[in-house]
Amino acid sequence: MIRKLCLGAVASLAVTLSSMVVQAATATFVFNDAYRTWTASPDSFTQGGLTLNVSSNLLSAPDVWDGGAVRTTTENGLEVRGGGSDTNDLIDGSGTDELVRFDFSETVTIKSVAFTANEDQDQFYYFTDFIVPGTLELVPDPRDANPTGDIYMFSTMFDTSNLFGIGAVGDDVAFGIASLTVEYGNVSAVPLPPAMLLFAGALGGLGWLSRRRKQAPSA
Repeated sequence: MIRKLCLGAVASLAVTLSSMVVQAATATFVFNDAYRTWTASPDSFTQGGLTLNVSSNLLSAPDVWDGGAVRTTTENGLEVRGGGSDTNDLIDGSGTDELVRFDFSETVTIKSVAFTANEDQDQFYYFTDFIVPGTLELVPDPRDANPTGDIYMFSTMFDTSNLFGIGAVGDDVAFGIASLTVEYGNVSAVPLPPAMLLFAGALGGLGWLSRRRKQAPSA
């Protein structure tokens, strides 16, 4: 009887542990589905419990600093206005080079970005904090902002973090951002909650009782 109880408890523990493994989820943040007014503060978006704060920065590659304002429109998605004489609402390099900063509430892997209003010669500069946590750093080599279908697919060693930046450099570069897709929630090691620790203790108790029964002298 004790053996059956132990085997049943072990099987139940295995099922419980397997159900605790959190599978990676995909979230797509869409920026061209609504109009939001200009703001110099981070603008927040939420998908499936994942929060994204979007803000504008200015840059003189590789340096990045705070500045400008960000908004969303149904035509172009994310837009940036760098201030001063800047009259182009797209993310552009006219006057001051502009950058969109993406701050996530947890570590994600960036999968793709969909551009709008881009042309053949447009390229974007990609930033993440691969050296100093919390600081946007330029990833070498600009990327094509006009790939097939206007969607750029990421596949580099610099794509997992909670901080990213996409910027425009040069007078002839301008684009908007329609959406951003990331993968998150891929947990490889899950700590045991108190209930599971109690369960493990109960298993140990059952094993001890089993041994005691075997060692007890027969009457």
